[in-house]
Amino acid sequence: KYKLDILARKLRNFRNKFLMMNYLSKECGANDFILKHQSLRNNILVSVISFNNPWVIKLMIDQWSKNIGDGILLVFDNSNDIPSSTEIRNICLDKNVPYLKLPENKTTHVNRSHAQAMQYVYTNIISKLTPSIFGFVDHDCIPFNTYSISKHVGQKNVYGVRFEGAMTRSGRAWYVWAGFIFFNYQAVQSVALNFLYDFSLDLDTAGMNYHVLYKKMTMGVEDFATNAMKGFTVSDGEAVELQIIDDCWWHIGGIGYNGNHIKKQKLIEEVCCSIDLLSDKSSTRLEPVSFCGSEGSR
Repeated sequence: KYKLDILARKLRNFRNKFLMMNYLSKECGANDFILKHQSLRNNILVSVISFNNPWVIKLMIDQWSKNIGDGILLVFDNSNDIPSSTEIRNICLDKNVPYLKLPENKTTHVNRSHAQAMQYVYTNIISKLTPSIFGFVDHDCIPFNTYSISKHVGQKNVYGVRFEGAMTRSGRAWYVWAGFIFFNYQAVQSVALNFLYDFSLDLDTAGMNYHVLYKKMTMGVEDFATNAMKGFTVSDGEAVELQIIDDCWWHIGGIGYNGNHIKKQKLIEEVCCSIDLLSDKSSTRLEPVSFCGSEGSR
């Protein structure tokens, strides 16, 4: 059984690698994008992989312009809904945010789709622009407070939200969540970064970087972003939780799932209303009810 498991894992990895290479070879105007945006070179570049939700992209862009002073936001569209994709493109054009529609991605595997999009962006675009720092942030991970990317990344090779994987012979595997991850480009440019997952070691999207980068690194929990869950009661009385990263980024979670975006949109609209009305003591539309773990948990 052990040998069969190893064989099955090798076959899955071969399949995933084949599908990835096929996707990376597709054309979508990446070279034209690079030529058009030469001014992006040597900057801090943060990519958002959008998926079928224009309203959250607009929210991201608006909050980014208010709160992020040292990073350039780029939107790469992995949507499979043409009207949504068109609306996202128009929002980016209106807000002067660099935008590119990625090649059609026919996979129905959520993790594979996200991994292929991230790999395409890094391999075919970001690495060609030689940024100082680059990263990926989920389209529904919104900065609601001022934040310095360069200050938090510092001289670290990688920064973000760390999660533990399975135990291996050399210790416990770990990965940095694909929804909030930053790299020092100079430190990793010679590394063959791999944004696929490795479920055999409980490593989610971008977890394959454990094999090529993370397992060689010595970093403590203090070197990564703080990560806490905050509970709220919304207007209909339902208790919900949002992930809060570095006391700045509010991760809504699950917006890309079919049939879930309307509920999530209502939630984040109430969150935005609460934030705007924090100085109004009479506001009771959104009330914090609990923290899961300590404020400094990671």
